[in-house]
Amino acid sequence: MGKHKSNEVRQIVIDSFKQGKSTKNILEIIGGSVSKRTVNELIQVFRESGKMKQSFSTGRPRTANNHINKKKSKRLLNSYSVRQISKKLDLSLGSVVNIRKDLNLKVSLI
Repeated sequence: MGKHKSNEVRQIVIDSFKQGKSTKNILEIIGGSVSKRTVNELIQVFRESGKMKQSFSTGRPRTANNHINKKKSKRLLNSYSVRQISKKLDLSLGSVVNIRKDLNLKVSLI
């Protein structure tokens, strides 16, 4: 499941499923705010886990631009260039530049 689903819609789907309503009836109740596939996925997740899980976007997680690397980069800011920080932290040059931009720091490529 990709985008966040409204918790209200999730709750309606799960409550309706618990009451024994069909997917078609559930779709009529929620008025087409989500697709049939989404309703089926919400029901499947509920069946497997017994919980109403909130889904998050799929895709590759960000690994380089995290709080640990930001902290390390900020500490090295006064002493090293972006290229030197990139080598010291074993990060790509682009990742270090993005971290520095996120921290609103001046970017020096030397």
